[in-house]
Amino acid sequence: MSNNNQRPWYKEPKIIISAIIIILAAIIGGIFAIIASLPQTPTTPVFIETIGEIDTDGSYEISWKESRRATYYILLEDRDPSFTNSRTIDTNSETRGQIYGKLSGDYYYRVRACNDAGESEWSPIRKITVIISTPLPPPPTPTSTPTPTPTPCIIDTMDSTSGWRTYKDDEGSSINIESIPGKTDNAIEISYDLEEWGWVLISNIIDPEILSGTKGIKFFYKGSGEPNTIELKLIYGDVGGTTFGVLWNRATVTDVWVPIEVQYSRFDCWWPEDNCLLYGNEIDLNNVRKIEFAISNKPEDGDASGSGKVIIDDVQGITS
Repeated sequence: MSNNNQRPWYKEPKIIISAIIIILAAIIGGIFAIIASLPQTPTTPVFIETIGEIDTDGSYEISWKESRRATYYILLEDRDPSFTNSRTIDTNSETRGQIYGKLSGDYYYRVRACNDAGESEWSPIRKITVIISTPLPPPPTPTSTPTPTPTPCIIDTMDSTSGWRTYKDDEGSSINIESIPGKTDNAIEISYDLEEWGWVLISNIIDPEILSGTKGIKFFYKGSGEPNTIELKLIYGDVGGTTFGVLWNRATVTDVWVPIEVQYSRFDCWWPEDNCLLYGNEIDLNNVRKIEFAISNKPEDGDASGSGKVIIDDVQGITS
């Protein structure tokens, strides 16, 4: 006989409580799974103390720890810790920034990590004090009247390959660089082998303050091998890497040092197209963050694919 006094399961407190706990656990687990699947902003980067607080030559490297989920970083510089008049030093995926040509004084830096989901908080501020000691000039001799000699604006002496990075196309072209005796002291020799329509290049970070007051760029080169095109490019630090350039077709072959002087007015905006439409065709030196020399093969202009060498020396700013 059945027990008519037995309560149904849904009236049992223990069963009801257990069921509620299971349901809540499933709901909470689902919420956490949804949150975990959502795009997340990067963690805040932290500077690495690779150098002290004092620099004595105006050129140094700022480094920071890699942030989780970061795809690129934005590095800012200011002369004031409030960052009311800051400027972007670099925007790229590397966890460091190269600083060049700073005068004596205090410089403040901060960096943030970015991805498609957004940006991290700004890092703690990093302060670098530059102290450059200037030797006293010798006393003038009463028997002679010194004639002032203009001091050239040196962008890069090209005495060393330090800081210069190499890049090439994906079609099989190759490149190698080394420091060799040049026109004055050492120079950088670019050895290359170009496929048809191929290219190779060397790239270095540049401080726009070095370009301040200049009207163009001068450099010296000589080369051998197959005739190909030389390209000089100045690149902005924006996300698109807006590129301004000028080129010389069939110019790589010469057994004597050739001086090249090019005014900034001759540089054209090459790419990206949208950025060129935005900025126009006049280069803004305050936005320049990189300088590049490229060797490219353009068959329609009479270039010949194959191997060769180009030596570049004494890259200067034109001031008059």
